[in-house]
Formats: sequence, structure tokens, C-alpha cells
Amino acid sequence: MSDPTSTGIFSVIDSELSARSTWIPNVNSLVFINVPSDSGPYDIQDPKQIRRPNAGLYALTSAPVNQVYLEHEHRLCDILDMLESMEATEAKENIEDHVLQELIRINCLKEVEWSGQRGKQGVKGATVNTGNSQSLQSAAMSDYATENYFVAKHPKNPTLLAIYVTTLVMYVLYRLPRRGAAILLAGMRCILNSETSLRSLASEVPTDPRKLLILYDLDPVTRSYICCPSCYFLYNYSLSKTKKRKAPVSFDDHPHLTGKTKSQMSEDTQLVVSIPAHCTHRRVRTSPPCGEPLFETLIVNANAYSVPLCKYEVQDLKQWVGRLLSRPAIEELVFKAFRRPRKEYMEDIWDAGHLCKILLKKGERFLPGPANETRLAFSFSVDSFNPFHMKEAKQTISSTAIWLVLLNLPPHLRYRPENTFLAGIIPGPRKPSLSDINHSLKLLVDVLLEFFEPGVLYSRTARHKQGCRVRAILVPVVSDMLAARQAGGFASPTATYFCTRCNLKVQDIENLDKHSWPQRDVVEHVKAAKQWRDAESLDEQEAIFRNCGLRWSPLLQLPYWNPILFIAIEPMHVFDVGLFQNHCRQVWGIDTSNPGGDGIVSLSAKATSRPPDSELEKWYEIIRAARDPERLQDQLSGRDCARDILWHICNDYNLRRAGNKLQLAATIAEWVSILCYLMCKIDNRCWTQRKDTPPEMIKLPTSHPTNKIPRPETGVESQSGREGSVTTDDSVRRLCD
Repeated sequence: MSDPTSTGIFSVIDSELSARSTWIPNVNSLVFINVPSDSGPYDIQDPKQIRRPNAGLYALTSAPVNQVYLEHEHRLCDILDMLESMEATEAKENIEDHVLQELIRINCLKEVEWSGQRGKQGVKGATVNTGNSQSLQSAAMSDYATENYFVAKHPKNPTLLAIYVTTLVMYVLYRLPRRGAAILLAGMRCILNSETSLRSLASEVPTDPRKLLILYDLDPVTRSYICCPSCYFLYNYSLSKTKKRKAPVSFDDHPHLTGKTKSQMSEDTQLVVSIPAHCTHRRVRTSPPCGEPLFETLIVNANAYSVPLCKYEVQDLKQWVGRLLSRPAIEELVFKAFRRPRKEYMEDIWDAGHLCKILLKKGERFLPGPANETRLAFSFSVDSFNPFHMKEAKQTISSTAIWLVLLNLPPHLRYRPENTFLAGIIPGPRKPSLSDINHSLKLLVDVLLEFFEPGVLYSRTARHKQGCRVRAILVPVVSDMLAARQAGGFASPTATYFCTRCNLKVQDIENLDKHSWPQRDVVEHVKAAKQWRDAESLDEQEAIFRNCGLRWSPLLQLPYWNPILFIAIEPMHVFDVGLFQNHCRQVWGIDTSNPGGDGIVSLSAKATSRPPDSELEKWYEIIRAARDPERLQDQLSGRDCARDILWHICNDYNLRRAGNKLQLAATIAEWVSILCYLMCKIDNRCWTQRKDTPPEMIKLPTSHPTNKIPRPETGVESQSGREGSVTTDDSVRRLCD
């Protein structure tokens, strides 16, 4: 039985560790006693070295910038020393694991900073050794690494070359299953063994097709995260010393641990993935943790294994760009893209004015850039799909893909799969809702910030044998309306503030006078989004969203990104799925549920039935007797008045008929106010209110003829009303007549 005193101590330590982990989420810079550029690459520290604070080759100075890090490290080591003197229990082991996880995490931050300072421009300008299939941290440390993208890997024997290429084409391009590719290789070996002259080549044909992928370096460089199935928060792998297995072993985040290093580790110092069993993410500071399970237990051959419920694989953009720029024809097109003269009429995004106005710094435009640098411009897209390829409507399973398109390439090459960067696929079975997608976007934005300033230095490209600096920007978000608004932090297309370019309300959606639309302001937009992000509670976030229709998006961290100008709707959803479909089905009535016709008469699938004349006359009398538009609007919005009645009153007088019951009632109330104003003008009555007074503020005069609102003749078809106006020319003409 555990000591109550020890249990209390463990609880206090656990709370302190949770708090401390939020105090030091990252480090911007550190000052080392030894100069990193003169002291060799960083060597991974074993658990014994980590337990000694600020010791060894990578010790820090006492500079003020290091104080927070040093205090945190010393406190963690003090906790470990205290735990050593306590009795061994399950609770003690858990706390010890927690402390070691945090020590390894901050040690990784030191590793990144050391590696970065060995580069030419610090951590964000570290050299990427083009073609070396490893993480950026390893690439920055490996100055001697070969540039594998430019090394010929083909076997010299033409027969082996034919076997390798045929197998790869079937396996990669034609998606032959792995077992099928293995059978193909086995057949090739049988053929070689049947000929005496070729028998020596049989041993060089692999049994597993994956070895060919490794040989030709065809697999993308990725990083694995564990994704919460509920809030989609991402957990990076952390390594810790433990005597028990909490989860499968992984070295995804430390690829510079060679096979020899892994095999030399003893059982006691086995490095394992160690993250919480349940999601600890909080949407806001005061909200409870998510609490969703992150692992499930599988039984295989009577052995229990803990495996993640959802994993998110992120492709390394830096390595992808390095591979792309190793293709001579592609890099030449990339370099020339924004150097041709802009055309008077825009034929492609190369001719866009806003794209060429983006500044790298004051007085220097980002595009096209100097000749010794490569400047890239990407578009961003996100969309959901059914991973099981089901074609039925209302699909219940969705995965969400995030990808970038390189705008430097001409249109005929731009959208080919080999030229498109797939950042990652958020696992299903449902889409991330609202701001849940921000966790995945932030990973991409962090890399794009590096590409913008100070850029990424590549050791070699096809055009620059001695290497060059590459900078990149992300400009338009090209997706359907829902996905584009979610990525940009806007409200849905049916919300009050439905437009991404202006603050026109949805009630005024038929207003076609562009000059009257209230414009959005970028500064106010970012300010409101930050207020939403920094809100203390979910209720405060909801209140901010109702007021301005905005949420925070990681894309706003990009210093050049304009959320108002850079949200675009791609043509497929605008035309093929949107306008064309609506025109064919609604305007022309091309639908299996509608009878055929010559297209002269508009066929409406849902006609609004006309109420009895007695019921309409009752509400006409109420409208004629109205003295206060606000009170009239309340009456029309009440339960006694049906929407069908309001719709037909609007239809009889060519008023705006779109919207719900409240909007129809507001339209009629505004119409009555305007009519009364016109009557007073016609009768030369005194009118004390200003002409530009908003309709909702207009008060009806106390004396006016109540019988001047004419009742339309039964059966007379109303003409289409003028767009964007409550009244129409026809309704005013009736009044004047």
C-alpha cells in the first residue's frame, strides 16, 4: 500500500511538471560555452548524460538568454535526485518517466539550436544536403553527406536495370500489391537461374520490392505524429528511459540514430515512444482537457501491443523541394516563371498584380528575386474525400488532404502528381471541425516561415552546382467554399458575414451595388482573430465569433499573407458543381422529378402554396393600420403569421422573397416605412426625419391615409423585383398611380 505522503508529493510534482512544460514550449536562441562551428556535430546524449545539468561539451553560459532554460533543467535534475532516495513504486516510476521525457524534450531543443548555429544562418538557415534522406537536423550536422539526387544508382548490367525498372513501374505507377511485386521478382530470379550466363545475377535481384524503393530513394521523407481522434491535436514522439513498454518503439524523430547505435543500447535504456494515454489538449486555457484515448490494445499471438488510434504523416517540404530542384528542366522553368513580361490581360497567376507586390523587406519585392536565389510561390488547397472510393451520396467516412501546388510551373505541369506537394492526410472517419484543422496547418506554416526568412540553403541544385538559397511564399488558398473558409478562419457561406472580401450581411446578399459594400480591413481582421485565439473561455470565443464571424488561422502568422485577397474559390466548385448545376436543374428544370417542357415557364420544385384570401386580407388590414414599423415587424414575426402569408405579400408587391420568416417580416416593415415616407412627400405633409435615416429607425407619422396601400388584383402575376432593393419600380409606380 502506497504512503499517503508520497502520493501527495507525486501529485504536486506532476502538477509542477505540467505547468513547466507550458513555460518552455520552445527556445529562440542559446549561448554555448563552446563554439558549435568548431566543436563538431551534436551527439545524442544518453540518459546518464541527460541527468547531469549543464555539463559536457554542450554546456551553456550564464548569459541572461539561457537563464530560463538552465533553471528548468536544474529543477528537473533535482526532482530526479529526490526520487532516487524514495521507495520504488508504480507512482514513482511514472513520475520519473515524466521528468525524463521533459529532459529529453528540452535536450532536443538544445540539439536543434547547436545544429543550426553550425549552419551559415543559424537554426532557420541550416544547410539541407540535397538528396540525403534524413531529417533537416541531421542534414545540418552532416557536412560530409553525399548528394544522392545527383548520384547514378542504376546497376551496370542492362538485364538487372530492366528488371529493376519494370518492377518499380508495376509497383509504383500501376499500384501492383507488394506480394504481387515480390512474385514478379521471384519470377525474374527463376528466369535468370535458368540461363547459365545469367545465373550470377539472380542473387542481385531482391526478394522484397521495398528494397528497390530504398535503393532509388523513392519514398518521401516524412515525420509521424499521433493524432487525437476527437480534437485532432498532434503529439510528436518523445523518447524516455523506462523498464516497461508503454507503446511501440519508434525512431522516426531521430533518424540519425543508426542501426548500430540502436543495437548497442541495453534493455534498461530502451528508447520508446511515450506520450499520454489520453489527449491532454485544452481548446482554451480554462476548458477541461479533451480526454480522448490515443491508443488501443491489439492482441497478436497472445501478445498485447499498444498502437495509436490515429497517425498523421507529414512530408518534409524542404526535402521535397530539394528533390524537385534536382530535375534540370523543372528548375529552369521555376527560375524563368516570374521573369517574363506581364501581359495586359491576365492569362495565368504569373500576371497577377498582387502576387508581384509582395515584399521580402522594405524596398525589395519577393518576386522574381536575384539570379543567385530561387524564389517559389505556392497555392494551398485542402479537401476531404472518401478513402474507400465510395460513390454514394452522404458518405459517412472522410479523410482530409492538405497539399501545395507550385505556381512557378506552367499550367500543363503544375497539377501533375509528381509536381504536387502532399503535406499530409488527416485521418478519418470524419472531417476536422472548425479550428481543429489548425494543428495540422501550424506544422506547414512553421516550415513556410523558414522558407520566407531567412530561406533554406541547398547544397546543390540542377542549376546551381555550388548550392543556392531558396525562399518560398504561400499565396492563394484554392479550395471549395467550406474548406477555404475553414482554413482562413472565416465563417460559413450561410453565416451573417458570409463574404471573405467584405462585411456585407447575408440579409443584404441581393445588393449588387459594389460601392455600398462595407470593406474588410486586414489589420482589424488579424486583431479580431487574435482576440478569438487568446480568449479565456469557449463562451468568449463564441461571442467574438458571433460579433465578427472570424476565428484564428495559423496562416495569419505568415507576414505577407492577406486573408481578404488570398482566399480564392477554385473553378470546379464555382462553375461545374455550383452555377452550371444550379442553372441546369433550377432554371432549366433538367431533373428527373420535373416534367419536360420548352423551358419558357420556370419550374419550381417547391412552390409556395397561396393561403386563403381571407387570411391574406386579415394581415393586409394589419399592415394598413400599422403606425410603428418595429411593432409591425414583431407582429409579422409572431406565431400567428405563417411564412407562406409573408412570402405571398412580398410576391404580390415585388418585394424581396428570399430568406426566412424573420427576414420576410423585416422586408415588409421596411417597405411600409418607405411607402409612408413617399405618401407624405406626395401629400406635402411635414416630415421631420432625415432622408438618409435607416429604414429600421423610421417612425410612421401619426396621420396618414391608411387606405393608400392598394390590394393587388387576384390572379395578376407579379414581375421580378429589382435586385438588392426592398421596393421596386413597379411598386412605387402603383403607389403614384
